[in-house]
Amino acid sequence: MGRFKHFIAALFGGLALILLVHAQDQSDFISIDCGLQANWSYTEPSTSINYISDAAFIDTGVSKKISSEFEGDFQQQAWTLRSFPEGIRNCYSINVTQGQKYLIRATFLYGNYDGQSIRTMFMIALGLAKHYNKWKSLSTSLTIDSEMYNPYWVPSVVMSTAATPINESGPLEFYLPPEANSKYYVYMHFAELVELKANQSRSFNITLNGELSVVAITNIKSKYGVERNWQGDPCAPQAYSWEGLNCSYDGYNPPRIISLNLSSSGLTGEISAYISNLVMLQYLDLSNNSLTGSVPDFLSQLKYLRVLNLERNQLTGSIPAELIQRAKKGSLSLKNLTTLVGYYYEGANMGLIYEYMANGDLEAHLSGENTNILSWEARLQIAMDAAQGLEYLHHGCKPPIIHRDVKSTNILLNEKFRAKLADFGLSKTFPTDDTHLSTVVAGTPGYLDPEYYLTNWLTEKSDVYSFGVVLLELITNRPVIERSQERTHISQWVSFKLAKGDIENIVDPTLCGNYNINSVWKAVEIAMVCVSPTSSKRPKMDQVVAELKECLVTELAQRKEGDESESKDSVEMININMTTELSPLAR
Repeated sequence: MGRFKHFIAALFGGLALILLVHAQDQSDFISIDCGLQANWSYTEPSTSINYISDAAFIDTGVSKKISSEFEGDFQQQAWTLRSFPEGIRNCYSINVTQGQKYLIRATFLYGNYDGQSIRTMFMIALGLAKHYNKWKSLSTSLTIDSEMYNPYWVPSVVMSTAATPINESGPLEFYLPPEANSKYYVYMHFAELVELKANQSRSFNITLNGELSVVAITNIKSKYGVERNWQGDPCAPQAYSWEGLNCSYDGYNPPRIISLNLSSSGLTGEISAYISNLVMLQYLDLSNNSLTGSVPDFLSQLKYLRVLNLERNQLTGSIPAELIQRAKKGSLSLKNLTTLVGYYYEGANMGLIYEYMANGDLEAHLSGENTNILSWEARLQIAMDAAQGLEYLHHGCKPPIIHRDVKSTNILLNEKFRAKLADFGLSKTFPTDDTHLSTVVAGTPGYLDPEYYLTNWLTEKSDVYSFGVVLLELITNRPVIERSQERTHISQWVSFKLAKGDIENIVDPTLCGNYNINSVWKAVEIAMVCVSPTSSKRPKMDQVVAELKECLVTELAQRKEGDESESKDSVEMININMTTELSPLAR
């Protein structure tokens, strides 16, 4: 999926519904011009087909026009389009009748409407609901409030009609024929159209194949009033899982929520008991909120929960000992990743305890705040350590993990200046059978992969780009983005210098030439290929590690030669002095 800024059609995304009738009779079909001004219609001259605006069928997206140079090549319905710069799922809603057969026809044209000449890609999903005579219809003339911040919310005109069982205790059942190679996605929207009395309420269960669906996450959203694009199934489709959570996908069992990040979400009150219904939860981050009350014991009932972050809340009581022990047993202890030790509880603050990294983060040693100058050898070793950490995440974890926020402040240094990656708050597991993961863009400006920013397509190469920026920092000791009016990116500055063959002025001047020029050249080449604008041209992290090893070997070899030469000169000087001191001829 891209950023959905490219849908042009007689109808967007294949939802124009055409009954199987003779071509000349338009009484039983509709033709929709996407992007046409609301309430407008026209007859296309060459076909005499009547087109109407799509505005009544969708309430997201913006209207655009194709470049004028293309208008003469296409019929009028292709001159306008609907662009979707926000959200990764946008839906058209059109009523259908049970028992009817429908032909759906759609055409798509990019037409360089944005002047960027960018090739477009997208996915279309079609869902049809089947109606039964055991239902009765409900409707209202009132406007059903929409969640204006939510691009997935369906139009008020759609939400103003509903169905309910004739028998109030009976079910509303949907049947889909099972097919071995088919997947079905079910999206449900609910609104109360009947004014209930003070003592009345409406409740229901949702079951899938007879099993009760997990509604805990929607209850959590409702309790805390979480303002995110949380609608539909939190885990499916996999490419559009809700932001702030990860799900398990094993191909055999239904996906289940395994991590939930609600940090800095403005949560108040006590920790919701609904969380205990997320039975497969492994990671929970509730930090930086205003939660009160005691730390609930039901957290211990979460069998798989290993990581809990409650830092910066106004909570009382202690964290259950069972959770602390479980966290210690399940903590990672990997060479190039920061290690989780356990929890801390001090006053009203609670949180995770990671291993102590005596020399802080890399950025502090490159910013001038620290008077110690990192040698070129030390910088290469730091780059190697960080690269090996990413190599493990990409190639050693099953499924692979994309860090998503590689930067100098997230590379920590121990007392020996060996580096470890930190801060996995934005990390995403990556499906091994897919080429990319579509997700809302997250990361730090300057380090952010430009291709990911434009397309929302996250891959392991997004981390490679960010690492390349860090490597350029290590080489040049320059800011990632210049603070001048031009706001030049570090890669642009290095590219300008390279065009002149000016390698010496690329290297941090505080190194005073104490480096092997060949290892520097190779490091610059590695960094520049990592920050290629096109991800396909970037290497994988295992290739980066191999190249950096060669850089380090080259640097260490020269250092060894220099040490041996210095040692030999020292011995010769000592011998001369001794001879001079003892020889009678010298007097």
